[in-house]
Amino acid sequence: MMNKATFSIIIPAFNDEKFIEECLESVTTQGINDIEAIVINDGSTDGTEAIARKFLKYPNFKLINNEKNMKLSTTRNRGLDAARGEYIVCLDSDDYLEPNGLEIPVKHVGVSFWSRL
Repeated sequence: MMNKATFSIIIPAFNDEKFIEECLESVTTQGINDIEAIVINDGSTDGTEAIARKFLKYPNFKLINNEKNMKLSTTRNRGLDAARGEYIVCLDSDDYLEPNGLEIPVKHVGVSFWSRL
């Protein structure tokens, strides 16, 4: 059983092979160790799944496959069901985090505005 992560980053992906690698690479540049990344491949028909699988070498990355495209809200909800973190971050697969970007709110603001409902 996985230990509880401070942050769960939920990343829905549908046919995003052009962007997903940069997105997932940005998660690896965070200075916070207590992160789990949950990629939900939402029925992609391109190379999205193969790219996401490369990141499974990191123990804090998880890949969930939907058989067919379920749309964004349903896909995010699947990620929420799998999330173990105290705080949830939703990241689109064509977005990325700045290096150490999650440290700024933790150190200077607190993270209460990200807490789970």
